[in-house]
Amino acid sequence: DQRRGDNIVKVTGLLIDYDNESLLQELWSMDAVAERFKEYTYLMYSSHSYWKSAPAIERFRLVLPFAKPLTIRSLDEDWHPYVPAMKTFVGYEEAKDLPEEMQYPDETTGRVVTRDKPAIDKQSFNTVQGYFLPSCPTGKTVIYRKNSGVFVDPSSFERIEGASMTSKALEVPADAHRGGD
Repeated sequence: DQRRGDNIVKVTGLLIDYDNESLLQELWSMDAVAERFKEYTYLMYSSHSYWKSAPAIERFRLVLPFAKPLTIRSLDEDWHPYVPAMKTFVGYEEAKDLPEEMQYPDETTGRVVTRDKPAIDKQSFNTVQGYFLPSCPTGKTVIYRKNSGVFVDPSSFERIEGASMTSKALEVPADAHRGGD
């Protein structure tokens, strides 16, 4: 399998996946993201699932190229320590427990979902996560925006020693279930 972390040698930017499936967090719009990153060069495009609930809820991706590639010798040394700062930069919030009155049965398993999903997919910070190029259902059009500005300087992200990709979402009780998992 070639999609392993030890095969990553350089990272050339961030690709942020705005799924907007949270029940508790503020949902992102393409307009809000364009405003937040107006000084940066970016490409933003609708994901294939954009049309499931658009225009009420937009699902899209944001590509923010780095000014220079980030060399990765070891994910533990050269990537994970910077992820908390990257999450702050893009506005990522960790998922939280759902209040009992908001819990619901998962459509597939029937198990009660007790944990919310983050508005921004946590896999956005996984260097081996693959994403499809812009696509859309038959009869629909890809929505995109682009901006010319400064490139993100990866050296501006604060290094946090001991940072790990272990998510707080993994520290939930064994009988808890998050929708979609």
